[in-house]
Amino acid sequence: MIQRIQTLYLLLSIAVGVAQCFMPIAGFLTTDALWCEWSFNAWHMQSGELILSTWAMAILLITIPLVSLITLLLYKKRVLQMRLCVFNVVVMVGYYLLYMYYYWLVKQHVTVDPEMVRMGAMTLGSAFPMVEMILTAMALRRIWKDEVLVRSLNRLR
Repeated sequence: MIQRIQTLYLLLSIAVGVAQCFMPIAGFLTTDALWCEWSFNAWHMQSGELILSTWAMAILLITIPLVSLITLLLYKKRVLQMRLCVFNVVVMVGYYLLYMYYYWLVKQHVTVDPEMVRMGAMTLGSAFPMVEMILTAMALRRIWKDEVLVRSLNRLR
């Protein structure tokens, strides 16, 4: 199992996914009555004492490494592995759609400093699902190559 390169891709994807759960995703600087800062991570958005729950994003961020782990453990079932990789990429795209929704939600309720928007409010943690997506796609490609190789060897018998 560990000698296959897709195993390493999936292990890296799991590690990045677990790290993502504990990193901040974005921060916003608002120009309301007082200058206040919004911090945004997988579990909540917070500005001072105001805390908004982001449980849907937390569920997605927990689901992504779990699906990668299940994919890793099903190394004998390559077709199922490929389907789980595709499902995981779809979940990651859903994460980014949800991220855009929360970003839009904050921008609707507070006035965001235009300079902060130009500089970008995203942090390194917001790029991790894209890294996971690339690693999962690379694993999917290698699983597909293994499946093609096994099928060609079955034809020779």
